[in-house]
Amino acid sequence: MKFKYSILFIIVILIANVNSQNIAILTFSMPSKYDIYQDGDNTFGITVKNEGFVTVHNVTIIFSGIPEDSYSIQPNLVDILEKDQSTQFSISVDSKKINPDTYSLSVTIKSDETSEFVKMTLNVRETTREIGELMKKHEEVKPSLEATKNTLIGIIVLSGAILITTVIRFFFRSHYMKEKDKKDKELIEYEG
Repeated sequence: MKFKYSILFIIVILIANVNSQNIAILTFSMPSKYDIYQDGDNTFGITVKNEGFVTVHNVTIIFSGIPEDSYSIQPNLVDILEKDQSTQFSISVDSKKINPDTYSLSVTIKSDETSEFVKMTLNVRETTREIGELMKKHEEVKPSLEATKNTLIGIIVLSGAILITTVIRFFFRSHYMKEKDKKDKELIEYEG
């Protein structure tokens, strides 16, 4: 009886070893959150690595959560991905076909042997053209603000000069009038 269980145990171990060597595992690195701008360069990469024990075939990436015609993936298909080999997929999103919003995407990496998926967030923001136009307007307004600042400084300097001149004239006139009144009194006393 002991012999029977030992043979069964050995067979189970052999089957487990055979199956563990046929495991296909795809791992991938990609941003968990990606911001894109309408009318901008909206391309990001996903690196897929075969970390399993077998070669995988026909590796593709599939997105769900945005319209299929709003993105493209290059390459569309990787025929063979050997054990410990990596490949890079480039994803271009046509943001003109997506409204500004936050999208929760499911990203599936699929091969003939296995598939893996992960969630990611895609934020579609205002157009870069609008942002660029705002920056351009700011640059156009900046010189006029500089000119206004210089004009205000000129007005302040001129006002200060007028104030100083007025104060000097007041003191000069009051001093001159005191001297004139003094001379007039002396003249009246002398004549009288």
